Amino acid sequence: MTHESPARYRIDERPARYRVMAHPDGSFRISATCTHGTCHFAVFPTGNHNEVDEHMQQHTARTGHAVFSRTVQDTAAVVLADRAADDVRTES
Repeated sequence: MTHESPARYRIDERPARYRVMAHPDGSFRISATCTHGTCHFAVFPTGNHNEVDEHMQQHTARTGHAVFSRTVQDTAAVVLADRAADDVRTES
């Protein structure tokens, strides 16, 4: 998924456009938290998604708590949408 937006103005006053994208060397990490009342069960971020699922299943088997909040994290990079604009952008 990428998003484009004007971020700053180049020397010639036309906006430089940027894209936000997943970093090619990055990986996804996932964590989970039980949402049942005052339960404090949590799985810390890890790249092993199956491990998170397994921990949630074990928690449900022990407690009956079956609803979790999951968070997926990735590493993002912001790049110029037009590479030719790289040499004319201004520093902010």
